[in-house]
Amino acid sequence: TLGIYSCSRCGRCEELCPLHIVGEDFSPMETNIRIKKAIEKKSAFYPDFIDDDFISRCISCGACVAACPIGINPMKVLWEIKRYAYLEKGHMPSSYHTASQSTQNSRYPLPTYLDRK
Repeated sequence: TLGIYSCSRCGRCEELCPLHIVGEDFSPMETNIRIKKAIEKKSAFYPDFIDDDFISRCISCGACVAACPIGINPMKVLWEIKRYAYLEKGHMPSSYHTASQSTQNSRYPLPTYLDRK
């Protein structure tokens, strides 16, 4: 987490982030900024600074990690926050419930034709 203090805000992560490119309200640099604010205010990352909506936007493509010249990995922190939110707190975006139910019902991770009947 402390590696985010090395961020020089060069913007390379944003230039390659598919979500940022298409105009979504998300960027790897914003992740770093929110984490810094949480640390400075001695507050919880989740849900005070990074909420369910924000963490569910990252598609974990790794473009930000590949683009960063100093190797900052905002995805790693987002995955830890997701894990905490989903497994420890039970918070999960509603779109994830369909996949979860499908997995439980058919042991197959994607909705199948059987789920549509």
